[in-house]
Amino acid sequence: MSGMLSDEHLDHALGATDRLDLEGRLCDLEELPEQAPLAGLLLGDLAAGPLEALAGSLPAPPEDLAAAVAEARRLTSGVVAALRHGGAEAVGGFLGNDPAHDFIFDHDLSPSISLCLLGGVQAGIALAVLARALGRPEPPPAWLAAFLAERWAEGMARWLQLLASVPGTDVPEALVPAELRLDLECLAEEHAAFNRLREEWHKAAMEHFRRTGEACYFPFGKPDDEED
Repeated sequence: MSGMLSDEHLDHALGATDRLDLEGRLCDLEELPEQAPLAGLLLGDLAAGPLEALAGSLPAPPEDLAAAVAEARRLTSGVVAALRHGGAEAVGGFLGNDPAHDFIFDHDLSPSISLCLLGGVQAGIALAVLARALGRPEPPPAWLAAFLAERWAEGMARWLQLLASVPGTDVPEALVPAELRLDLECLAEEHAAFNRLREEWHKAAMEHFRRTGEACYFPFGKPDDEED
């Protein structure tokens, strides 16, 4: 997976001066135009292989980071297993079987699902940057390594939550308890209903503007500075 990111990209993230700066630089990497195929790495064995290889080859972390890395690796192993046992096909459906699909702006996809997919991308990037940091002769600052390990684990947890919600993936409840699993059918129905409401409002708003020349605001009414 790190092959999608050049050393220059990884070093850009590692030039951060504090946690807020690092988060911004990681977001920069998520938005690179050439990063579109990274979402495609969420598709099945294509994802499982690079994830497993990168997590397994990670240089030994400092002692104070060992527990966080161990937890992130545990979640990553769960993701790899789920992708290889039924999750890949479902994810292909979420992405429309298009590796470059921009799922964040897909109005047909529930935001809950999009956030889980984004978690997978964020985790992959954090893992790649952490591997680069730990592979340098000089150890990274403790705060930077801790932030990357945390982001890796949090992203994998969201990604695994989605995979565990797909029937047949057989993710142990020790990794994702039943109460945290998503009802994908219910999410799809709720989001479809919202889209219908949005489309109805859009048509009504356009008709209102055509008749009166007045703008409409959805769903909260006029901005405060325009209230009568």
